[in-house]
Amino acid sequence: MKAFVLSAAVLSASALADTQIYGSIQSGITFSKTDTATQKHTATSISDLGSHIGIRGSHPIGGNRLIWQFEQDTPVGNGSMREYFRNKKETARSGK
Repeated sequence: MKAFVLSAAVLSASALADTQIYGSIQSGITFSKTDTATQKHTATSISDLGSHIGIRGSHPIGGNRLIWQFEQDTPVGNGSMREYFRNKKETARSGK
């Protein structure tokens, strides 16, 4: 049984050989300090500057290749995912 599971994992990995996961974390720390005559305030927060994760790849179909790509915004400031894919959903076809 273990040999079968290992074989399935190896075959799955080879099927995804033309698939790539990529992304970018872009964030910063914002610190502000306000002093008035009677009060002092400080605030620190994490700012999201456009982080994203994506997956792209290609697959041979007939004599052509299907090329595809999806990207998802991933804000790091509050840990939530936005509900939509960003404007990066592409498919294309190319000759070999």
